[in-house]
Amino acid sequence: MEHGDLSFAFLTAFTVLVVYAVITDVSRLTIPNWVSIVLVAMFPAFLLLGGKPLPAHQHALIAAAVLLLGFAAFAAGFMGGGDVKLMAAVALWAGPNHVLPFLLCMSLAGVALAFVILAGTLYLRWNGTGEPATGLSRLFPRWVRRGLTPYGFAIGVGALATVPAQFF
Repeated sequence: MEHGDLSFAFLTAFTVLVVYAVITDVSRLTIPNWVSIVLVAMFPAFLLLGGKPLPAHQHALIAAAVLLLGFAAFAAGFMGGGDVKLMAAVALWAGPNHVLPFLLCMSLAGVALAFVILAGTLYLRWNGTGEPATGLSRLFPRWVRRGLTPYGFAIGVGALATVPAQFF
């Protein structure tokens, strides 16, 4: 396999894992631990086989800093544990060159998601029934009715908008 083929294989695996995390978080409000574990485990393999020299220690320090900040957000009740682990795993891949764009895109997607949830919540209250009209029921899944945020969506948007540049 050539360098480009390996990079594409790692990019494909990264994308599939992130998309799976988004889908499970949106549908079940859970990000499986194995997704973050596989993302972290793939990174050393990418360093060895990907052919692109990256400062591994800087990537690890970035991931550790994001994990610590995420843990503080988890302890304060602002984020779920799966969100924090996924965010740190993506930050490992983002490294020093892409972590700030990742966090910015993630934050903007999180704000957009919050507005959608707020609009859905207000609609449910305005509707007066506590449940959306039949035709709109698919737009308001249980996380909107419960006022929860599947932040894996925002993490996924940030990851897919910024990290793929790392592969080539």
